[in-house]
Amino acid sequence: MRRSYLRTVITDAAGEYLADFRGRGTVVQRAYQTHTAAMQIPAKHPAVAALIATPEPRGEVWMITEDVDAGTLTRERVTSGRVISAQGSGPFGPATVNIADDKSLLDTVLGWPKPTAGLTGQNVEYAVYTGATETVVKAAIQANATRLGLPWDIVPTRGVGPSTTRLELRMHDLTRMVMPLLESARLILTVERQDNGRWMVDVVAGDTYTGALTPESGVLAEWEWTIQYRTATRAVGGGRGDGTARQFKQYIDTAAETAVGLPLEVFIDARQTEEGVDFTPEIVEEVKSRRPSAGFTPQIQEAGWFRFPGAYRIGTRVPVKAGAFEVDDVITQIEIVHDDKGFRVTPTIGLATADPQQQLLNLVRQLASQVRGLERR
Repeated sequence: MRRSYLRTVITDAAGEYLADFRGRGTVVQRAYQTHTAAMQIPAKHPAVAALIATPEPRGEVWMITEDVDAGTLTRERVTSGRVISAQGSGPFGPATVNIADDKSLLDTVLGWPKPTAGLTGQNVEYAVYTGATETVVKAAIQANATRLGLPWDIVPTRGVGPSTTRLELRMHDLTRMVMPLLESARLILTVERQDNGRWMVDVVAGDTYTGALTPESGVLAEWEWTIQYRTATRAVGGGRGDGTARQFKQYIDTAAETAVGLPLEVFIDARQTEEGVDFTPEIVEEVKSRRPSAGFTPQIQEAGWFRFPGAYRIGTRVPVKAGAFEVDDVITQIEIVHDDKGFRVTPTIGLATADPQQQLLNLVRQLASQVRGLERR
């Protein structure tokens, strides 16, 4: 017999142990957003008093799995970070503690234009980082962690991801700027506190799960799909200047206009462009951003041979196959719940940007007929 439950450990800001409890709650791991946990502290548990008395508490949530027949016990830390809020009734509970994992620390780090200079030395437009996605993200984090004197150790880059990645920072919070780059490259950022009180920062590519997930296996439970059609085929950009002194540039995607059968025109305000700088790339990028897109998001469920964390984790690449429909993507969310209905883990795969847009559009259009064929068989 196998049984699982969640155990939460409360510490102070320095990581010193205060209390732990076994209780119900929900942990949501997210590939490109902060992991969160909402854990219920049992009534009259001393963890409530410890929580109230501690100015800046931290929390760790562990998934404990016991195999009674084999006599084994395994532990998996599913989130760890600052306690962002807590609420309850009376000094001894019941209470709920809400935890955000340490990836959220990037929300509070700004990307300065010139990280090596003081505030009066920010005399450049942007800090520009180019190269492989992993290299770019780690360089930006390292520069600003050093600026703030943060106790962060960034793992040396392996050069993973597209080599043409470009990141421009001017007092942007790092989360907002680096997460889209990581999502596009299907890479995962990890920020984990170590026993020595320092944080280890890394960017990794998930492992690949070898077996395909199919409706016949019972793992592929349900799915949602969407198609967004093109909203622009050409754009006009207005640069610096006013009235008759203003400069205009135009970009036309002739192939798109042939496909649509008519022009779809939009305007781009490029006044912020420096004098003499060609802003044509901004116009081209705007038209590209309005091209057709499609998404296919399947909901998968665990089976005896497909369980967290042995078979998959956040970022694991998973093949999905339904008839002739076949595509690979990554696990983008894992929800771990222990409530009145029992203990369950629900992974989610997101396919919206996993493949070239046209290929994905074709896959989505084929899906309905393929599923009907499966049902007939």
